[in-house]
Amino acid sequence: MSGIRGPPQYNSARLKKRLPGFVFLFIGSIFPLVGGFVAEDQRRKFDHWIEVPAEIIGQEVNFHTDSDGDPMYGPVLKLRYLADGMPETGDGLFAIDTMSSEEWAKDQLAAWPVGKRVTAWADPEHLEKAYVVREVSVLPYVIMLAPMVFVSFGAMFVLFPGGEGKVYTPGTPWAGRTFVIVWNTVGIACAVHYFTQPGAWNAAGIALFSIYLGIGFVPVVVMVKRAIRG
Repeated sequence: MSGIRGPPQYNSARLKKRLPGFVFLFIGSIFPLVGGFVAEDQRRKFDHWIEVPAEIIGQEVNFHTDSDGDPMYGPVLKLRYLADGMPETGDGLFAIDTMSSEEWAKDQLAAWPVGKRVTAWADPEHLEKAYVVREVSVLPYVIMLAPMVFVSFGAMFVLFPGGEGKVYTPGTPWAGRTFVIVWNTVGIACAVHYFTQPGAWNAAGIALFSIYLGIGFVPVVVMVKRAIRG
C-alpha cells in the first residue's frame, strides 16, 4: 500500500503564477465566443434560408443607440415577395444586423432602389425576415480574432507559468510554441469557416486573414530555421 500515492498536491505559489493566465483566458475568450456565435448564425442563414424572388417596395434607416449612448443606424429594405405560399411582405438587407453611421446606412440603400426586383433569402420559420446581400460579413471574425493575443498568452501562462523571478521565464521553448499553436490554430479554423461561405473572397476578408496568419507565420519560420541550424 505504501507505493500508492494520493492525489497530487498543487503548489499554491505555482497556482498563483498561473492566475494571470486564467485571467487572460477568461477576458480574451468573451469576444471570440460572441463572434463565433454570430459567425455561425450567419452561416446558418446562408445554408438554410430559402431563396425567393422579391421586389423592393421601400427603404428604412433604423436608429439605435450603443452602450455609450452614441447613435447607430441600420439600413433595411422593405420587400414584396413574388412567390406563392409566402406572406405578402418581408424586410431585411444583410444576413446579420450591421449598423454604423447614418451616412453609411444611406449609402448601403442607394444600391437598392425602390421597384428593383431582387433575389431574397427568407427565414423558413419566420418568412417575414429576409436578407438580400448574400455576402459573408467579416465583422464576426474581427471580433473573434482581435482578442486572440490574450487567449494565446493565457494558454501559455497556464501551461508554463514560469519560474520564481518577477520576470517571466518559462524555461522551455514549448511556452512560445504554445502561443504560436493557439494563435495559428484559431486563425486557420476561422479562415476555413469564412472562406467556405458566399462572397468571401473580398478585400476585407483577404486583408484580415493575410495580416492575422502572416503574424502567426513569422515565428513558425523562425522556429523552423532554428531547428534546422540546431
